[in-house]
Order: sequence, then C-alpha cells, then structure tokens
Amino acid sequence: MMRRALLLSILLLLLFSSLHAQKRAFSIEDLYRVKNISDLHVSPDGKRIIFVVTTSDLARAKRSSHIWR
Repeated sequence: MMRRALLLSILLLLLFSSLHAQKRAFSIEDLYRVKNISDLHVSPDGKRIIFVVTTSDLARAKRSSHIWR
C-alpha cells in the first residue's frame, strides 16, 4: 500500500510539473530547424528506399540536401 501511494505521488508531481512548463510561440528559427524529406523512391525489388533530406541554416542563409538510402 505504501509503494502504491509513493508511486501515485510521483505521478502527480510529474503531471503538475509538466502543466507548469513554459510555453512559447513557434518562431522562424523553429521553422529552420525542421528537416524536409522529399523525392521518396522504392527500389524495384522493394528492399531499399532512397530519399532526400533538406536542412536549412538560418545563420548562413543556405539550404543543403543529402540523399539517404
């Protein structure tokens, strides 16, 4: 019974601490942190997928794309 009460109090503490977390608006910097996935292709045998991941660098005003398999 004591273990159950301890577990319940820990869960309540975690719940209330997450409710009081500071929230902020979505900014342009957040947008530049998002990675874009495009050009998805499946190999003819269906064993591999190839796609392009594009990232943006706000400080340098550049975008870079890399092919992933």
